[in-house]
Amino acid sequence: MRKLKSFLSILVVVALMFSFVGCGSNNKTETTNENTVTQGASDVTTQEATAAPTQAAVAEEPTYDYGGQVVKVYKGAFDAMKGDNPEQMWLDSKAAVEKKYNIVLEPVDVAVADGSNEYDEIVKSVAAGQPVADLISIGRDFLAQMVMNDCLEDLSDTIGNLKFASRYTDHGLWLGKYWGVGEYNVGACRTITYDRDLIQQAGMTKTPTQMFMEGKWSYADFKQYLTDLKAKLPEGVYPCGFHPYHWAIFAAAANGVTLVDDNGKLNTTSDAFTEAMNFYQELLQEGLAKPATVDADGNYTWSYTLTSEVAMTLQEDWQLEGNTCNWGVTLMPWGSNVTVSGDYTTLSDKYHASYNNGGLLVVTKGAPDRTGIPEDVLLQIAWDYHNADGRLQYMKDFYEQDQSGDKSYNAYKGMARSFTTEEDITLYDWMFSRAKFDNVSTLENAGLVDLWDPACEVFEKYSDVRSTFEAQYNVDKAALETAGFPQN
Repeated sequence: MRKLKSFLSILVVVALMFSFVGCGSNNKTETTNENTVTQGASDVTTQEATAAPTQAAVAEEPTYDYGGQVVKVYKGAFDAMKGDNPEQMWLDSKAAVEKKYNIVLEPVDVAVADGSNEYDEIVKSVAAGQPVADLISIGRDFLAQMVMNDCLEDLSDTIGNLKFASRYTDHGLWLGKYWGVGEYNVGACRTITYDRDLIQQAGMTKTPTQMFMEGKWSYADFKQYLTDLKAKLPEGVYPCGFHPYHWAIFAAAANGVTLVDDNGKLNTTSDAFTEAMNFYQELLQEGLAKPATVDADGNYTWSYTLTSEVAMTLQEDWQLEGNTCNWGVTLMPWGSNVTVSGDYTTLSDKYHASYNNGGLLVVTKGAPDRTGIPEDVLLQIAWDYHNADGRLQYMKDFYEQDQSGDKSYNAYKGMARSFTTEEDITLYDWMFSRAKFDNVSTLENAGLVDLWDPACEVFEKYSDVRSTFEAQYNVDKAALETAGFPQN
């Protein structure tokens, strides 16, 4: 288990330790639907919404004149205008934005030094007074590192001018301030994906979707379902399989726990989290979940290929349509910290679906002074460019609905996409009403907490959950309090 360094001053680069899709010791890997991902630093991948735009955002808004000012941009779709074969859609978007504001969008690169990465280099550039870009598309799980190193403009006073629905502005909320605006379908959480044909051919009378919707997906219900399923599956196929890190975050959410809240409070020693971790350890030990494989060097690999290895696993939104089986979706089971009095709509408020990544458009520190363009206009420029073909228009179209208190919106609501049953669509849409951001990976990437190692330890070596996380909590608590996040 690694010993974490305490946070240094804002002018010192904090070494990146983890990312959502990972970084960890022992070369741990995960495999989902036959695509192996080595757990190393990686950009966050988001799926573009397919909802038809209701208006042409750039064309119908007023124009500005900033005298041909150069605005440097980096990462995400900004990079789509670079290279030998840039996509025409993004070139058209670039031209439209440049005309609207009388500016020049200049995509830039970041030279990454050995042993470092692009986020380290961004921090260094800001500390040196020469930020690599004015507008950047960052992974939301790197926001804490950017904020604690004073890399970003605080947009709290002006972000309301842009009239985005709150789910997208709240995506950039950290420590009571707004630092950016979310990209794409914010709130699309990981779901349990399963092979419907495999489960039905095994003789199960109800699918996991139906079980959840009936309110029968408690830990006891879930375990009984897996037990019944195991007896019917082909030899060598496990009822389920989840990566330790993913289970830790998303099972905690379903049992009412945010591992790191918006104020930096860590909850890895709570009873509800301990219960969630003990439950999956139990499933592994009883052969109801696929364990890790261990090579000759002692490296662990968590692999779950739908159909041939497991009947159900966790997947991100962008992975769903890549499934080749007749797939369905359901949500995570809940423990004793959550109650239900009927079907899934009666789940207590503690139940939520967690997400901890996604793109975020931000304005780097000093960009308004460098460019002469106000911070909210800079953010609007970033959004206009990313709104090519109206793909992000829903972020503003949902504004009035959001203001009325109706939070049921999402970019895909009611769309069939690749779902094959109405139940899947209904449950997936309902998930957005319970979506909640967890900042655990945000603080991991800032070098302040470690969830990855203890999560893997309790499922690889079957160490005691409470004592393992209490030991790690003592290390994390010191780092957090040094960084200004009191834990009492």
